[in-house]
Amino acid sequence: MRILYLMHVEWGWIKQRPHFIAEELSREHYLKVYYQTRYAKFERNKNSSKVQRARFFTIPKNSNPTVSHINSMLLRTFFHIVAKFGKYDVIYLTHPTQLNYLPNRPAYIIYDCMDDHSSFYKDSAGIKLKNSEIKLFDKADLILFSSFYLREKNKPYIKGKNVKVILNGVSEDLKIIEVDRRDLAVKPIRNIFYIGTIAEWFDFSVIEIILDRCPLIRFTIVGPTDIRCPNMGERVEYLGSIDHSRLVEIVKEADAFIMPFRLTDLIRAVDPVKMYEYIAFGKPIISIFYDELEKFSDFVNFYKNNDQLEIICQLINDSSLKLYNLEHAKKFISNSTWKNRVEGIFSECIINDK
Repeated sequence: MRILYLMHVEWGWIKQRPHFIAEELSREHYLKVYYQTRYAKFERNKNSSKVQRARFFTIPKNSNPTVSHINSMLLRTFFHIVAKFGKYDVIYLTHPTQLNYLPNRPAYIIYDCMDDHSSFYKDSAGIKLKNSEIKLFDKADLILFSSFYLREKNKPYIKGKNVKVILNGVSEDLKIIEVDRRDLAVKPIRNIFYIGTIAEWFDFSVIEIILDRCPLIRFTIVGPTDIRCPNMGERVEYLGSIDHSRLVEIVKEADAFIMPFRLTDLIRAVDPVKMYEYIAFGKPIISIFYDELEKFSDFVNFYKNNDQLEIICQLINDSSLKLYNLEHAKKFISNSTWKNRVEGIFSECIINDK
């Protein structure tokens, strides 16, 4: 099967769902990735991979209606040529704006709805994007959702459509990092890691509370930044973006992991890749709670409000955060690899619906 795979994030951005699914699909099918180039300056990762890929460009200032129209015309022509000569059976889309690039050629269209995209915007741009997504729902032969929340929120627009929930997962090379649990049982918690993008959903007030209540704690924050990060003193270190292949090496310094997010519609729709990876690292985990995270309850020290966060702080000081059963974690992670997600469900959907 020949798959044309359009990514809305750069290949050099922090490795996430589009990268992992592309890699797994390419093991069984011919797949060519086209990813959009960002003009903003950021530290690009290598994300070494055998996946065939190429960049495509847009004229800057796409928010301008005239520029947006020109970009759509140019890219529609470009991908019409790509699809014609590539003779692709499947076109895989990852963002509502890619509706404008669809070539006028019969192909099986898959739309992977992996975010509540319109929630990134607070004005008419969000409404316009949602309208594009509704049209894409209508055109798609198969709609994938990365969380149950996303599927439920979009129910009015997907009646009668072929829909599957494909949760996120963990890469094979991160399955379960062997950890000496005897050391963890007595080792005091000193260094708490966050791994992921730092954007407007990152709740720095949680970091401030823990720093105040837990004087021996420091934080290591790993990942690209979409916002200006506050200077929180010597006890908070920003490492920036690192290549995914270095995670195992970096997290050896971690005593625990955290996911301190603000609860918004955007976040409630997320099945976080980082949570699967945190579990694979075998150390205590702290996180805000929302319904989509219920499946991680056996592994995570959750808080819902500041009162519960105060309890978490006491557990940190006492080095008594919940430490999950490693065998249970191994089974959970083994069933949640990207290979299982793609081979066990995703590929079957394509074959059965083709």
